[in-house]
Amino acid sequence: MTVEGIKTEIQKLAFAAVDSVYRYVIGVRASLKPKPPAPPKWLHKGRMYAFTDPKCNDGDVFENCNLMQVLPDTEIMVGKKMTLKNCQLTNVKLVSGMTIEGGNTCKWDFCSHNHEVFTKFGLPVCKEFCRHWNDEDKVYEDILLGQSPIPKAVAEIGVN
Repeated sequence: MTVEGIKTEIQKLAFAAVDSVYRYVIGVRASLKPKPPAPPKWLHKGRMYAFTDPKCNDGDVFENCNLMQVLPDTEIMVGKKMTLKNCQLTNVKLVSGMTIEGGNTCKWDFCSHNHEVFTKFGLPVCKEFCRHWNDEDKVYEDILLGQSPIPKAVAEIGVN
């Protein structure tokens, strides 16, 4: 090997050594920096999940989403912790693990005479002149069952 070849090899080795040390130092510095708080795993914003049980992870945030269900007290996203901001939660059973910030939490007993399409999603077919029949007005009416209670853990901290 010539003198020039040896110089080239030495330069390559020196560069590799400096590069290794530099990468190590940068890695140590990066690991010492405080890590920012993790953002929510997923932000579901303005999505339509009506009549479904959306797939989600713990910590997901739902904002302005429609999660309406056909039958009162339908459980969705069982066992998950999530935040629901200004969502349509009609007929959704609210359980601990859900942080509710605004939105609609009413419970309705829907009549299949008014919502025939809902039968595709599990609404039982009503008989003629069922409990929804209003004899005075001669119409079928959905029955408002009330407001879903906010889960105790959420109510204690005053979020609603």
